[in-house]
Amino acid sequence: MINHIRKATVLIPSTVTYDKYNEKIEGEPNSRTITIAISLRTGSTQIINSVKSINSDYIGVTSDKELKENQQIVCGDWIYNIDYIDILGRKTILYLTRVKQYGN
Repeated sequence: MINHIRKATVLIPSTVTYDKYNEKIEGEPNSRTITIAISLRTGSTQIINSVKSINSDYIGVTSDKELKENQQIVCGDWIYNIDYIDILGRKTILYLTRVKQYGN
């Protein structure tokens, strides 16, 4: 997996605020760059009692500790949803699901 380390963009959802007429005002989504290694989950030996981690197809490893479950990661042409995060070790382990796009 060490050979698959690449730069990726983390998409942070925009904050929604309301004006005096109670209408939604969405801000611009934020993004930042991280380094991550993503691979298929085949052969994973880590067992967690969580449905979120069981349903995920990919595992990502990064040293970033500020990721949240409602964020998305764009790596190359693919977009991943963060399903579950394990930050207990030295590295952060992310359980990811690929967002299906037209043509992929």
